[in-house]
Amino acid sequence: MTALLKSMGTLLMSLLIVKSGLSTNSAKEALHESATQFDKGHYKKALLLLKSINIRSDLDSSDDMKLAFKIRAICYEETGDVPHAQETLRDLLFLDPSYQFDPFDTPTSVLELAEQERALIDKKNQQMASKKIEAQASQKLDEQKPLVELEKNSLFVERKPRFVTTLFPAGLNHFYLGSPIKGGIYLSLQTLGLGTNILAYWWKQSYLQSFGSGLLKDQNNRGRFETAQMIQYIGLGAMLIGYGASVIDAVLEWQATSSWRAPIGGVAIQ
Repeated sequence: MTALLKSMGTLLMSLLIVKSGLSTNSAKEALHESATQFDKGHYKKALLLLKSINIRSDLDSSDDMKLAFKIRAICYEETGDVPHAQETLRDLLFLDPSYQFDPFDTPTSVLELAEQERALIDKKNQQMASKKIEAQASQKLDEQKPLVELEKNSLFVERKPRFVTTLFPAGLNHFYLGSPIKGGIYLSLQTLGLGTNILAYWWKQSYLQSFGSGLLKDQNNRGRFETAQMIQYIGLGAMLIGYGASVIDAVLEWQATSSWRAPIGGVAIQ
């Protein structure tokens, strides 16, 4: 039974091979006869012979395929069937984009049609290539966009001043918070208070017997000593008040900006 099935299978394959060979030989014979009629100028007969074969499947040589497409295209054009001539030319150029007709045995009208079809094919290819490039560029931008957004967000977070900067003296806290005018005002106030305190301290020390002794050289200078001491305290107080006001102002300003939210995850920046 197994041997019988193998024999039948072998016979079937042989029949298919023989049929394929006969089909190919028949197609080549039809092409040869069509070429003969074509050379005689019998375009309708040549075209009729080619209609009985499938050029792509029945012919096994690319040269035979191109010859068949050439004969069919010229015959269609010469018999007034321009749409089918254009379609055949597209098939020919699809098979061989660099195919060139011989201008000595090809009608001018067919050469013009071939160039038109070639131009249309080139235009479509350019459009497809352009769309492909645009798609690749768009995909690349889409891939880079999260990185760009992340970089922007990272910069945003890094520029956010920390709370400890609100405690900086001499107006530096406001400079960090981006308020240079306030920073300049508090810098001037604290610098004036500190300078007044230092000058009054040295003025006060000039009335003492020795530096830091607390004993006056001359009791008649007590009034001046007390005046210098009062000015010293005023300068110190001005400096401390200026620093305290600067810190309170900076904290309030920092709180006003601490409600900003980072786009990543929607987490509030504190």
